Amino acid sequence: MKKIVFSVVILMALAVVSCKEKPGPDNGGDNGGGNQPDTGAVVASDYVDLGLISKTLWATCNVGASSPEKRGNLYAWGEIAVKDDYKWNTYIDPYDTILPDDIASTQYDVAHVKLGGGCHIPTKEQMEELITSCTWQGGRVNGVTGYNVIGPNGNFIFLPFTGFKQGSSIQYEDYGHYWTSEKYDKNDAYMLDICGAEDKMDNRSRYMGRAVRPVKSK
Repeated sequence: MKKIVFSVVILMALAVVSCKEKPGPDNGGDNGGGNQPDTGAVVASDYVDLGLISKTLWATCNVGASSPEKRGNLYAWGEIAVKDDYKWNTYIDPYDTILPDDIASTQYDVAHVKLGGGCHIPTKEQMEELITSCTWQGGRVNGVTGYNVIGPNGNFIFLPFTGFKQGSSIQYEDYGHYWTSEKYDKNDAYMLDICGAEDKMDNRSRYMGRAVRPVKSK
């Protein structure tokens, strides 16, 4: 069973873990200061073995983020570029005729397209394993609230609260919303929903912009 411990302890060890990216413009931060521009040259260099049965390795940073506590870019499900306006009429597949039921490792998987090297957006099963097999400890890193997700072997990743983008604005920044690779129905896709002291699988509209935390196999 999953254990949840909420605290405001800063894990200092996390400060030395970073995701590197090739040089490109930066508008001052991905969390709290707006999204980092999508340069198309993001390289998540660090992955963590949490000791999971699936042997899934989890990236230390979101796609588009330069450090673990930053939000990174927010993407509509199945899209690989950021945009100014997130609505059904700006979405790649408003009539559910283009995207497959599972976009992992396809041309519609932003982690796979941007990072390569076997990286992909987490499947529903991988996200569920993260929820049920890890201990979730609330905390703050560099002033950003989120969760330290501690694996069975004691290794951990930090998932910052991200909010989501609808229209032209980011909303509910005290929530964490992370896409999985799998479609729920013609309108929604599965995602991780972190709300206060609760984390769960949920499904929401695919046109909205949400964070992506890459994974790859060991």
